[in-house]
Amino acid sequence: MAYREENHHLRARVGELEDELATAKQRIRVLEQPTATGPKGLGERLAGGKVRIVHEEELPGELPPEAHEEIVEALRRRYNTLGQASSVGKSLAWSNVQPQGTRAVEVSVSVRHGKTVVRGVERLGNLAGALFGGIVGGVGGGGMALVIPVAMALESVAAIPLLIVLWVSMIYAIVRFAFSRVSVARERELRAAVDEVAAVARAGIHQEAQKKLRVARDESDAEAEASADEETGQGRRARRE
Repeated sequence: MAYREENHHLRARVGELEDELATAKQRIRVLEQPTATGPKGLGERLAGGKVRIVHEEELPGELPPEAHEEIVEALRRRYNTLGQASSVGKSLAWSNVQPQGTRAVEVSVSVRHGKTVVRGVERLGNLAGALFGGIVGGVGGGGMALVIPVAMALESVAAIPLLIVLWVSMIYAIVRFAFSRVSVARERELRAAVDEVAAVARAGIHQEAQKKLRVARDESDAEAEASADEETGQGRRARRE
C-alpha cells in the first residue's frame, strides 16, 4: 500500500516538473527587463548603475549531483572561461573570479529541505574603479593640458577653475553613462545565466523524479507479482486438500 501511495505521489510530482520545465524554457528568452531595484546607495547613485548584481531562483525538488557537470559546462560556455567549480554534497559553486580581472561572477546551486536555490552574483566594483579611476582621473587630469592653453588664449586666468570643472564634469558624465549601460547589460546577462542554470536544474530534478518513479513502479510490480504468486500457491494447496 505504501508503494502505491508513493507511486501516485511521484506521478503527480513528475507532472508538475514537466510544466515547470516548459515555463523555464520560455523565461530564458524573456530578459529585456532588469530586475526590480530598491533604493540605491550613494555608490550606485554616483556610478550610475549597480555595483553588485544579484539574481536568484528557487526550485521545488532537490538537484542530484549528477547534474553538476552539465551546469558547469553551461556556465563555461556562457562566460567563455573555465572558471573554478567546487561541489559539496548536492550543492555546487562556480566562479570566474580572477586576481586582477574586472569580471567577478559567482553562481551557486544550493540544495536543502527539498528545494534547490540557484543564485548568481556579479560584482562591478573593480570595473567601476577602472573606469572612474582610470578614465576620469587619467583623461580628466590629462585634459588640463588643453584647458589651461584655452584659458590663456581667452586671456582669462579666472576662467581656468570653471573650465577645469566643466571638463572633469563632462568626462565624469560620459563615464557614468557608459557604466550604467554596462551595468544593465551585465544584469541581463546574469539573469540569463541563472535562468539557464535553473532550466538545467529543473531537467535534472525531473529526471531524478522519473528514476524514483520507475523504482517505485518496479517495486510495486514486484510486490504485486509476489502477492499473486502467493495467492496462486494458496489456491493450489486448497485444491489439493
